[in-house]
Amino acid sequence: MRRLPQRFGSYVLVQLLAQDAMSSLYVALSGTQGSPRPCVVKIAPEGYRQRFRDEVDVAKQLSHPNLVREFDWGQVDGEVYVTMDFVDGKDLRAIWNRCATSRTRIPLAFALVTMRDLARALDYAHKLTDVNLVHRNVCPHNILVSYAGEIRLADFSLALSTFKAEKTVPGFTYGNPNYMSPEQARGAPLDHRTDLYSVGIVLWELLTGQHLFAWDATPPTPLGAQDSRELLVRLRNPIVPEPASFAPWISPELNSLVMRALRPDRDERYQACDELQSDLDRVLGSSLWPGSVSDFLHTLYGGDIEKERRQRERVMQDGAAMLPISGQSRTGVVAAKIESPKARDPSGPSRIRTGTDIFVSYAHEDRAMARALADVFARQGWSVWWDPDITLGRLYDEEIERAIDSATCIVVLWSEPAVASRWVRAEAHAGLERGVLVPVLLEHVRVPLAFRALQAAVLVGWDREGDHVELAKVVRHIGALVEGARASTPIEGPN
Repeated sequence: MRRLPQRFGSYVLVQLLAQDAMSSLYVALSGTQGSPRPCVVKIAPEGYRQRFRDEVDVAKQLSHPNLVREFDWGQVDGEVYVTMDFVDGKDLRAIWNRCATSRTRIPLAFALVTMRDLARALDYAHKLTDVNLVHRNVCPHNILVSYAGEIRLADFSLALSTFKAEKTVPGFTYGNPNYMSPEQARGAPLDHRTDLYSVGIVLWELLTGQHLFAWDATPPTPLGAQDSRELLVRLRNPIVPEPASFAPWISPELNSLVMRALRPDRDERYQACDELQSDLDRVLGSSLWPGSVSDFLHTLYGGDIEKERRQRERVMQDGAAMLPISGQSRTGVVAAKIESPKARDPSGPSRIRTGTDIFVSYAHEDRAMARALADVFARQGWSVWWDPDITLGRLYDEEIERAIDSATCIVVLWSEPAVASRWVRAEAHAGLERGVLVPVLLEHVRVPLAFRALQAAVLVGWDREGDHVELAKVVRHIGALVEGARASTPIEGPN
């Protein structure tokens, strides 16, 4: 058992979230004492190195509001880790259990909105070009619900994809046995429709308040070998009662929807998650409003939410004291990196060339805008360096330093997250010292004092919707720098 808080590479572990035979999950901090950032660190023995590497390689291809972002992996003292977003809320298993113990019926609205957003996330992941992703472990403890009402799917450790190096054994079953499709329980080749079946199981259970396939030993005991075989037989040849037989308030339309998602023959199920999402939207109709999920959680947990936050704030204050102080060199952070992530598309604008024209510095939250700018710059024939795999707490490597030193101009995308980022500020300082800084204001933020004197000369506005007039202004100005004709007249900032 670790004593917390505890340094772990470039992170400080502050609170144990969950633990099982494979791994432990901790709330952690990264950044500096003046700007600590919460995240979650999953830690496992060194034997899981390839699985964690695969997990992050898959997750880094994904960017969707209903998916938990995973942004770093590495090794510290014989253990491997993955870092991911911290979600201030509960997983669906905890919510289900809370409802069971308090004898609270899960509202129909909550169940439908949660599954609709889950289907939206999976539809995005399934349709990513050249990834061929199958999550393979859709179950309640991997579905996170924030107190603000956000639904996010986590854990790609068992996902199948073209980026997975660790191969699974044919005929062997992977995943949570209570949420497996018949073909998954048989160890057959899988496609995205196995995830649809798992969504159907979760929806069935939310609507009925019952477990569909769970081992029903009383008191609960781990599955033995014989128990597992019996459960797999049930999963391979499922008998699924209609949810309306347990919950008579379920409409015939919703009852049919659930049963279609749970067809044993995958050719008879929904063939894509957007089909399921569309049907869920139709059942929802116009009777709901966006605050319904948040309202339900605040009703269910009441004062426990604030108590939980106060407790976490106390341990985070203790942990923040163990972070580096502001102003320390980024290379002074001691994280045992296994390798530096590289751009996956060798033909894209993220390739590093000798003598970089443009270096783009940005916070992770602004990645979509950084990509848009990098694409525009590359189409102009300029060499562009930007880091599509930017991660919190990652070490500077030699390639980044060379790109900064050789860049004709350093474009910094200023936003609230960028202002809070020690790395973005350091890159901006490098541009300022060399006289090649081009700040781009993404929103009305209080730019650090050292850069305010530049606003009249080079600050350019571009809103988060990608205003084309302002974007053209950015490109023209940078083009002048790249071509060696430094602009001598000021560029007006945003109104």
